[in-house]
Order: sequence, then C-alpha cells, then structure tokens
Amino acid sequence: MDIAIIGGSGRLGLWYASRFRSAGHRVTITGRNQAKLDKAARSAGATASTDNEAAMRAAEAIIISTPIDSAPEMIRTAARVAKPGALVCDLTSVKAGVVPIYRSIERRDLELASFHPLHGPRVLSMADVTILTLPIRVGPLYDQLRRFFAAEGAQLVDVDAAQHDRDMGILQGLTHFVAISTARTLTELRVPSFETPAYALLRAAVARVVLQDPALYAAIQLENPENAAVRRAFLETAERLRQIAEQGDLLALQKEIETGAFALGDPEKELVATDVCVAALASRRERPETRRIATLGPPGTFSDVAVRQWAQATGDSFGVVYHRAIPDVFEAVKRGDAPLGMVPVENMIDGTIVLSLDRLFDTGLSVSGELLVAIHQSIAALPGATLGSVRRVLSIPPVFAQVRNWLRVNMPQAKLVEANSTAEAIEQVARTRLEGDAAIGLASTAEAAGLEVLARDIEDEKENVTRFFVIGAADAPRTGRDRTSLCVHEIPNRPGVLDQILQVMARHGLNLSKVESRPTRRKIGEYQFYIDLEGHREDAVVKDALAELGRECRVKVFGSYPRAF
Repeated sequence: MDIAIIGGSGRLGLWYASRFRSAGHRVTITGRNQAKLDKAARSAGATASTDNEAAMRAAEAIIISTPIDSAPEMIRTAARVAKPGALVCDLTSVKAGVVPIYRSIERRDLELASFHPLHGPRVLSMADVTILTLPIRVGPLYDQLRRFFAAEGAQLVDVDAAQHDRDMGILQGLTHFVAISTARTLTELRVPSFETPAYALLRAAVARVVLQDPALYAAIQLENPENAAVRRAFLETAERLRQIAEQGDLLALQKEIETGAFALGDPEKELVATDVCVAALASRRERPETRRIATLGPPGTFSDVAVRQWAQATGDSFGVVYHRAIPDVFEAVKRGDAPLGMVPVENMIDGTIVLSLDRLFDTGLSVSGELLVAIHQSIAALPGATLGSVRRVLSIPPVFAQVRNWLRVNMPQAKLVEANSTAEAIEQVARTRLEGDAAIGLASTAEAAGLEVLARDIEDEKENVTRFFVIGAADAPRTGRDRTSLCVHEIPNRPGVLDQILQVMARHGLNLSKVESRPTRRKIGEYQFYIDLEGHREDAVVKDALAELGRECRVKVFGSYPRAF
C-alpha cells in the first residue's frame, strides 16, 4: 500500500512508519518541523512531506497520528481530499471526539475506521500488544491493515466508541491519574533511601507515565469524558479509606482491602505475575559490593543460566544487569555500565549468532572467557492446555530452529511468533493469559510464572549446547590451554586467498577450531573471515602467524581466553 501517516514524525507515528516500511509498504510521513521530519524519514526509510493534503491525496491508506485535539480536523481534511476508495483512520486514544466525525462523512467511496494501539513507542514489537479496532465503514484496505497487524503478532479486539472510552477511563484515566498524583505527592515528601518490592512496582508504574510526554498524558486525562467520573470515584474511595484509617478502625480497613481484592482475579496467578516484575526490577538495582555483568533478560533466559554457571566456575559474585537485545549488552559494557557482558555466540544446531560477531567487530570489546551451556527446551502454556489446543508458539528464532522437527511432528498447526527472549515469551503467555498461546524456554522459568509444562526436552538434538562469550575491556592472561578469536579483513581480492591464510596457520602449527566467512556489510561479494585458533595471542607462534598475516591483510584480535572445549 501507499500509506500516509499524518503527524508521522512523532514517536508513535514513526514507530509504525518503520514497521510498514519493513513489510514493504511505501510510506510518507508528515510534520511541521522540516529538520525533525527529514531525520525521522531517513530513520524509517520513508518519504517526508510538510504538506498534509498532498500526502493524503497520494495515499491509499491515510493514518492520523496527531495530538488528540487536532485529530478531528485532520479527519475532516482527509475526507475532503482523499482519493476514491482510500482508507481514512486514526490512532487516537480517545474516541469521543473522532467517531462522530467519521459518522458525519457523506462520501460513500471511502473506508473509515479508528484504531487504538494499547502501547507506546518504547515496545520492540507488536507481539506484546492489543490493538482496539472500531470499524465505521470498511472494505479491502481495512482488511489488509488488520492482516498486517495480525501477522506482526498483535491481538485485535473490536469495540464500539462508548465501550472504548469507558474502558480507557480505567486503563488510562485511573492509572495515569494515580501515577501523576503519586509523583506529585513524592515531591512534597521525603523520598526514601531504600525500597520494598511493592514500592519498586509503584515507582516503576509512576515513572512510565510522568517521565514520558506530559502533553500527551495531560490530553488523555482531559479529553476522555469518562475520566471525570473515574476520578470522582477514586477520590471518594480514597477519602473514605483515609477517614477509616485515621479513626483507627482495623476491621473496617481490613474489610475494604478484602473487597478490593475481588477485582483482581486469582490471587496466586496475580502474585506470580508480580514476582516476575519484582525480579526484573531487582536486577536493575545498584550492587556496589559485586561486579556487574550485562546479559540478555529478563531473568530466566539461557543467558541468565550462563551468568550463574560463570559465577560458579570463577567463584565470583555478580550483580546482573538485564537487557532486551544483544546490541544493548555490548553498548552497556562499552559505556561502562557493567565491566563484563555475557552473550551467546554459537549454537550447536542453529550455528553462529552473527549479531554477536558483528557487534564484537564494531565495538572493539575483547573476549575474556567462553563457556558451554546445555540447552534443553520445554513448551509451556496456561494450566489445562494441551498440545492440540495451542495455536501460537512464542520464542526466539534460534529456539525455533532447535525444535523445528519436534514442532513439525507435534504441532504443525501452530503459528510461530518471535519474542525478544525465551523468558519474555514465557512472561507474555503468563501475563496475557490468552488461550491457545504457548511459549518455549526453560521449564523452571515457565513453572515459576505459573504455566504448565506440556512437554520437556523437545530439542531435536539432545546434546545441544550454546557457546557463550564473556566480553569486556581486556582479554584473559595465558593459562597454557587457551583459544584466540580473531577476524581477518581487508583481504586482497585474488584467487586462493583463503588457502593462503590457512597455509600461514598450518606453517606455524596452529590448530583452527573454526573458520567462517561473513559479508563485510560494505560491499556485495566482499567477505572477511572469523577464525578461532588454539593458543594465546602472547604465544610466540601465534604472534609470528598474526604478523605474517598482517603483511597481506588486516587482523583484528577479539581476545585470548581459557578454552572450554
């Protein structure tokens, strides 16, 4: 489709522009600040325009992503200038002001709809989110947009305008009002010097609101007509509880707490969900008495297992800092947020994790250790589920590769949905509680989240292991049983060059445990070679071999470290 995102230089509009472009759609974004707009367009691979009407005329789908108060006028403009058959829709979080505008549009040759993605631009994918849909007058373009959202893993829920704003009065109006009120209260009080798990959760929820766009959250609070009644109910309840507390009526206050618990469902399941959140927050606390190590999170990933194994092997104590992606781990170490990082580099079945090698090359960090972690995958779902009832399986691409045959035989009907980590996949299934969802990862992590393990050890190769690197500012001293990882690049383009590199190693008696080519990412057909050899960079024979290689090409040594195999 040709898609115009009006206000697309804003954070949410830009987030969607990037995903539409990744799916092959042609995208134009509009905005008023030319410099900001041009930068945004370059980052999303989109076309930039300061002319809203021109962008609307050229588009098949017009998506309004402007502030709430300006959305009605943008919809009217789109209805006036859009080409016949176009889809006009919006992403606003309040529908009282926009749905009546759609219903007043007389043009019958337009598709009209309203969407509300229940997420902000900080999420990494649509796999975790719900998108509320309000079809007004729809056709094939609306269906195509829905298929795109569904293919990205989003959950689509049809609602009407009145239901939408009533629900948002709680989901946004109440939660935001409580967060804003709490933040302002904290400015009047002494901020504590330590915290409990409950306070950490409250503080995180407050920060999610008040540390982002104040204009957006103020508009949400004021534009939804349902919010006034919600605020009144909250304040009346708070005042009643205040009076009970100040009267010292223990039984009455206990009864109020018990009554409030009725709205929260199964206590055990809800508390398990908070355990996951508390563990993730606890991992980010400063621990000055221990060395910090960055790795993939949240807690419960195989990277987390690797850190524990490394701590046990070295006798060290680590404060673990969790990140959602491999590049984030490298950047954390490079910035000095943690002196060490733990990243996966190779799986016995799936092969090299090229993102780790590329970041190792780009950042200049060193490898100071390696270890092997046995990988045993399990599939888990909500209690009572069966393999036959599963419709979606969440995990990460390397895991899907490791259980490919098992899935083909046992769950051919299931759709595979990519998550950022196995632990995140498990947490999502436990949190969203969608029937038909399952996750693949560690059995212990799934059980801690309240899921039921449907099958254990489902990996196709039972001896499956993943190799991890410990990264930091320097490599390790010689032990006499070492390995060196390096990259040979800027290689002369002539026949037999790889053979010449291997002959250099052979002449010096070096045993190579790995040789792999990777594109240089600069020019098609141009490659560099990643090599693991036995020996330390300070060994005389290794020094001589690298010096000889350096006369013909460039050699980047990633590090020398004790061999794990």
